[in-house]
Amino acid sequence: WSKTVKIWSEIAEKRPVHPLNFLKQLAAASRYQLPDEKPNLPMVVFCSREDAMVHPSCSDKLAKHWNLPIFYNSTAGHELALDDPEWVIENLAQNLD
Repeated sequence: WSKTVKIWSEIAEKRPVHPLNFLKQLAAASRYQLPDEKPNLPMVVFCSREDAMVHPSCSDKLAKHWNLPIFYNSTAGHELALDDPEWVIENLAQNLD
């Protein structure tokens, strides 16, 4: 985990996010509309209840919109696959057969 933090810190130092780009990302996200038709792929939604960046209700809405099963992790943060990779792998194996 510390190796990942070091790499991301180095990237952030070399390529800082310009405040205007940050605002553009927020504006784009606020206007995004999910297509009515779900992609023709097996899908589940994984959500972390401890995500400090995206509220879990966003995942709830996605799952409801496309009638997808949703699974909640109670300890990981926004980077679910980095914070709890074993949970992700276990749940993928169990739910995408």
